[in-house]
Amino acid sequence: SNSVAYYMGSKVAGFGSNNYGLSILPAGYWIDYGNEHNKFDEIKVQSQFWMPQQADTDLKAYMTSVSRKNFSRNFPVSKKYGNSIRCVKNY
Repeated sequence: SNSVAYYMGSKVAGFGSNNYGLSILPAGYWIDYGNEHNKFDEIKVQSQFWMPQQADTDLKAYMTSVSRKNFSRNFPVSKKYGNSIRCVKNY
């Protein structure tokens, strides 16, 4: 596959090639549906990461999503999702 998601995914998990050494694992996300109906979803299917930028409302933040065939970034979603984070060192 020639997709960005394939090159960024983890070779170990069979999620991609890991050509860039990023090793993204398909950890899915957690979502609060309210009324104690919370759950983890999309495990082994996709990964969602919070971006450092906040949206124009306190109820949303920017995120990026990576799956086997799709890579999308910088779109605001509700903070009711529990997404992964990546720590990076500024040089």
